[in-house]
Amino acid sequence: MNPFEMVAIIVIVVAVAGMVRSHHRTQAARAERPAGPDAETSARLNVLEERIRVLERIATDKRSRLSDEIDSL
Repeated sequence: MNPFEMVAIIVIVVAVAGMVRSHHRTQAARAERPAGPDAETSARLNVLEERIRVLERIATDKRSRLSDEIDSL
């Protein structure tokens, strides 16, 4: 076995070991994260959905009604 083959084998082994280590770290990080959204995230999402509904209603309402609603705020 010549020196070039030895260097190539070492490089391949190191690259494969790095990929395996990276895969294991990724799997460990996924295991630590919670599966679903927490209560705070769900509450914020509900607030944002309500705001979007209001904005959609304002954008699709007639112009005179829009002015009345803005004035009432």
